[in-house]
Amino acid sequence: MYIVINKKTKEVIHINTSNLSKNLSDTEVYENFSAATMEIIQTNELIPANFKIGQNNEIIEMPLIEQFGLGILSIESALAQHLDDSDYCKSKINELVSNNLFKTIEQCQKTLDIINNIIERKVSQEYNSSYEMKITKDYMGWIEENKPDNDPRQIKYQDMQNYINSIKMEFIDIKETLKSLMSELEKSQI
Repeated sequence: MYIVINKKTKEVIHINTSNLSKNLSDTEVYENFSAATMEIIQTNELIPANFKIGQNNEIIEMPLIEQFGLGILSIESALAQHLDDSDYCKSKINELVSNNLFKTIEQCQKTLDIINNIIERKVSQEYNSSYEMKITKDYMGWIEENKPDNDPRQIKYQDMQNYINSIKMEFIDIKETLKSLMSELEKSQI
């Protein structure tokens, strides 16, 4: 594969997917090739979908923040493969927020939706929906029986609620920041 770049900016001008064994001349690689302003990088490597050229003409996968900031990548696609890893998602969302890369209310809302899905996934790993329903139903029975002391139904329900609250607390700061940002964006549209 041949990649034609601007010498100064390292911006990709053209990609020719021909095999290097063809040993193409500069103008065969790119018809409008100009040696004064362009150079050609040759590689047999698989290149990432979103890349840039480094100072030493190395192919570098473009960082997530840069892809998001340039609008190449949406928040959904940035986190899609990592939804089960809440620490990774928190880290990346915090990185995007701290670099002021959320520019629309829609981006903020989609991120809040993703956070809520992460919370639901994490809770369901500990309490699947049928088990959660059973605990809640048992708790309602406990209430109807005038709340006997030290009842295991109450303890299970409180343990479940404490677990759910602890998961929600992991994301409370990010959610508040995004909500605040949404308010600022709404005000700027008025």
